[in-house]
Amino acid sequence: MIICQKCGAKNPVGTRFCGECGNKLF
Repeated sequence: MIICQKCGAKNPVGTRFCGECGNKLF
């Protein structure tokens, strides 16, 4: 699980962009 730095949404591992705000995940 990857937590978005911008909005705090939880995203699946391997996801390139946040499902909530579209921020690029690292």
